[in-house]
Parts: sequence; C-alpha cells; structure tokens
Amino acid sequence: MGQEFELQWEKARRSRPARAMSVEFEKERIQQVINEWEKRVFMVSGYDLQGSGVLISHQQILTAAHLHFKIDKSYTVRGTDNRCFSAKCEYISKKYDFAMLKSTDLPEFRTPIDQLGRGNKYVTMGYPIGIDSSKPSVAKGVVEGFMDDQTHTVGVPGSRRGYSGAPIINYSGCLTGILLGGSPDVHMDTTIGECLKSSAEQKYSRILGISIIHVVYDRECSDKES
Repeated sequence: MGQEFELQWEKARRSRPARAMSVEFEKERIQQVINEWEKRVFMVSGYDLQGSGVLISHQQILTAAHLHFKIDKSYTVRGTDNRCFSAKCEYISKKYDFAMLKSTDLPEFRTPIDQLGRGNKYVTMGYPIGIDSSKPSVAKGVVEGFMDDQTHTVGVPGSRRGYSGAPIINYSGCLTGILLGGSPDVHMDTTIGECLKSSAEQKYSRILGISIIHVVYDRECSDKES
C-alpha cells in the first residue's frame, strides 16, 4: 500500500459549475497551466506500450497501468528538452488501471488536486505517438458526464494514442485525474483494448479521477504486474 501519496486538496479553488469566460481570459488560464505543468509531464515507456505520465509529490510519476509494468522493474521516462530518467515501478492497480513509478533523480513538487464536475473545462498534456517533440502536446477538453460505473469521468474530445496516463488539469492549475484512453462509445463494459483500437482522435476520453486514485493507492495492495 502507498503510504507516501500525500497530495493537497485546493479547497479554496474548488471546481465550480462551468461559466462563460472570455476567449482571452481562457487563453491566459491555459497558458498558466502549461507554464506550471509542462515540465512535469513525461513520455513513459512501459514493457511494450508508450504513453504519458505526470510527476506528482515524492518524486513519483503517475501513469496508466496498461502500458505494462512489473513491480521493482525500471522504465525510461523522457521529459521536456529530452531529459531522460530511469524510474522504478512502485505500485500497480490493474483494476483501476494506474501505476506509480519513482526516481530519486526527479525534483520534488507540491501537487494541488481537485475534482472535476460536469461541464468543467480542463487541459491535458501528453506525448502522442508519431509526433517527435521535445515538449508535450496540449489539448483542451470539457467533462461530458460520468460512465455507468460511476468511477470514470467522460471528457470530450477523445483521446489520441500516446496520451494514456496524461494528466487532466483544471483551469485553476489543479491535477484532477489521468486520461486512460478513449472510445467511440464509452460505457461501463468498455475494455482497455477497445479504448486503444484507434490511433486517431476518438469521440470520448475516459478519465480516472485523482480522488479514486488516492483512495485505492492508500487502501489496496499493489498488483505484481500489469
């Protein structure tokens, strides 16, 4: 179980129902998010899949488990300006599809977190497959609702290959979850494999909220591999 996963709720800046904002103000908020988070987003190479991940507290990188990891094995993560690190897998949840890697070579960061509600706008950053970049790509999204399982949030537009594990950040600069993939028709029985079928943008994004990640990490034992 993870005893070091201590993120900070930003209660004073809680997500509120979406309200209109000027185009210029929205651009300004998005740029602030990029400035704060860009260097914390990494390309993550699992055993046989490539995705994205985000550096949180305690030199840990949060990513998607379906990239395939084994506990105590090391994997390459690449950040902005092609900075490369070796990070060891410390935790895996196959059921909820997230994993934690750690490298003592990574810097320490404070990680404010929050929750997303229907209609909330967000920013995601990741490394889509097929694009060679020294920094992550940026995309905007909005929460459409919740999947039938009441565990995953549905965002639009959809995901691209390589965005699995990418952070979902609200306009207040708080981490709200990670992107697990997409599907043209997301519902409770949608499988991870179905989420990965298309390399193009899909209709919906499947998001796992940070509060669920926090609870599972603190209360459930890790799987040995994903």
